[in-house]
Parts: sequence; structure tokens; C-alpha cells
Amino acid sequence: MLVCLVAGIVVITRAQSTTNESPKKKTMFGLEADVVPYFLGGYHGSAVVGYNQWRFRGVFVGLTTPNSLLDDGFKDNKIKVGAIIVDYFFQPNWKKLFISTGVEYLGGNLSHENVGTTSDYNSILWTAGAGYVWKFYKNFYLAPHVAFTLRVSGDSKVSVGSFTQSLPSFQPEGGLRVGWHF
Repeated sequence: MLVCLVAGIVVITRAQSTTNESPKKKTMFGLEADVVPYFLGGYHGSAVVGYNQWRFRGVFVGLTTPNSLLDDGFKDNKIKVGAIIVDYFFQPNWKKLFISTGVEYLGGNLSHENVGTTSDYNSILWTAGAGYVWKFYKNFYLAPHVAFTLRVSGDSKVSVGSFTQSLPSFQPEGGLRVGWHF
């Protein structure tokens, strides 16, 4: 009888101490969208899968970059990006600070105001960055982030007619993602 009483007290005490803490999930699935491409008339979507403190993201982006980032006369730089990114979180439950790395495929199409045609280009990019996940309601979150990309292969220049635009080999990035996971 005494053994049963002690065992019951231990079970109740353990149950109360673990219910006061948020449970550590081992796996998760979710969706994200970055708001920055939407301001540029584009889109961003990510499907995310997490295991322990790791998260894997499949990312799709489409947008037209501002003409002010191009050489004189170039315009309508339409890009589409597909990426596989791996994040590592320093806290459990995919929150707070994380670092990331991955590979991106970038396909673009560019025109020039003096030429009636467009030209396609593509690149493979390595990316690395960091961010912070702030969960504001259950598993809904905001995630500001910064990163850079480095071209590892692909086009370094694109010609439209007799005009040539150099493409950056190193590019900083940033954004604000909104997401949810279960």
C-alpha cells in the first residue's frame, strides 16, 4: 500500500512538472510566405518539415526585380527561384534563433528598352543566412531573416541584342516570413 502511494505521488508530481513546460515536439509540417516578394508583385511560398531542431524547406519564389538594380536600358528582370534549404534551431520547437544553408536554382528573363526580344539566363546559387522565429500565437509565427547567395555555376552575364548586363556573383537578401506549423 505504501509503495502504491509513493508511486502515485511520483506519477502526479512528474505529470504536473511536465505539463507546466511546453512539450518538445519531434516532428512538424508547415507553410510559410515571405511578404517582401508580394510588394514587388511576385510571390514566395515554402513547405516546411521539421525533425528535432532541424527544419527542411522547399521554397518557390517569383518576382520582377526593380529596374533601378539594372544597368541603363535594361528592364523587366523576371526571376523564378526554386530552393532546398536546411535550418538549424538553437532552441527546441523550431523557435527563436536559427541558421540556414542551401542550394537555389534561379531562372531569369531580361529585356532591354532598345531591343524587341528578351534573353533567358540561369544560375545555381549557394545560400547561407540566419533568422529568428517569433511565435505570436501557438504555432503561428513571424520570422525576419537575412542571407546571402553566391553563384556557384551558371550565367555571369546576359546579352539582349548587343547590350550586356552583368549578373552579381554575391547578393545579400532579407525578408519577413509569416508561417504556421502543426
